[in-house]
Amino acid sequence: MALTATQQVFELLDRSREVLVAVTPSPSTDALASALALRLLLERQGKKVEVVSPGFSPESKHAFLPGIAAVRPELPHLQKMTVEVDLKSTTLHELTHEVRDGKLRINLTPRQGIWKPEDVRAVPADYRFDLAVTIGAQDLEALGPIYESNPEFFFKIPIINIDNHPANEHFGAINAVNLAAASISEVVYDLMADRRSTFDEAVATALLAGIIGATKSFKTDNVTPRILSITGELVALGGKREEIVKHLFRTRNVATLRLWGRALARLKHDEPSGLVWSVLTASDFVHAGSKEEELPDVVEELISFCPQAQTIVLLYETKEGICGLVETRRTHDALALAKPFSATGARHAARFCIKDQGLVDAERAVISKIKEGLLSAPI
Repeated sequence: MALTATQQVFELLDRSREVLVAVTPSPSTDALASALALRLLLERQGKKVEVVSPGFSPESKHAFLPGIAAVRPELPHLQKMTVEVDLKSTTLHELTHEVRDGKLRINLTPRQGIWKPEDVRAVPADYRFDLAVTIGAQDLEALGPIYESNPEFFFKIPIINIDNHPANEHFGAINAVNLAAASISEVVYDLMADRRSTFDEAVATALLAGIIGATKSFKTDNVTPRILSITGELVALGGKREEIVKHLFRTRNVATLRLWGRALARLKHDEPSGLVWSVLTASDFVHAGSKEEELPDVVEELISFCPQAQTIVLLYETKEGICGLVETRRTHDALALAKPFSATGARHAARFCIKDQGLVDAERAVISKIKEGLLSAPI
């Protein structure tokens, strides 16, 4: 009888020794919390685990997540290179090394005689990781520098692909992709449910944080009785719901709320596309006493104020020109929508900047292009 997807996941996990958990750049709360929960569960099974998200810098609202300090912004070394020397003709007397002109020189001195070039060879060792788990990546390219710098690695080791997005390309050896799930954390919970005995307060808090983050504290339209049932179980296991809500939604400072008020006053809505947008001038930042770093919180407040919005765009003046933040619901891809403006980020949130345009012209161009993308995108 063929193994189920869950059984296949356990088969790979049980055979692995060292696991790479790869998350997209600028991860959502859900993706980040899912990765940390998985790390905790695998470490309890005696696995070595590294969580990597390119360019990662923790946000203050995520400081409570268990193990957040362990997330690395770049991929650690993947592979050793072994230098083999045939000792049949002579043995080693001395080994030294030096770095010169950007090159490592390994100096081998034989005890007697000489070595011929064919007596020495470089042999790549096995990869450090024997399994990769991707979180929230619709394809390998979505992992950014992790994949771009190491494509061969991802083609040679098995991959467990965990996601809940309809655009996922099922690129893994095993694809745990559940389109009905309200969050990636729900997918991880279902995968590991048979090993619930290993869940503790830290795991429950991480998974619960992912669910609350993905559903905006249960305000989105994809909240199901199933997700509420899982939430109840996680709270019973020690998940710190109040602490999660406090950090994710109740830590706005006065400056952020002032800026939100200014964005709210200019809020616009296009009902056919589900697009909501606003603009902020340089003087808005001055009068609110706030900085660009606080804008993600402003976007969160706008989403809470407009739960019917499918996509939020916030345009603002900076020294770079006119910049924009795009955040989408799970049915749309922020990075794809903002691609005409050379955006960076992930599918749930992207950022771009436009030079040599004023705020009014930039608003007209950006909103027109994003509306076009939303109305033509398959749902």
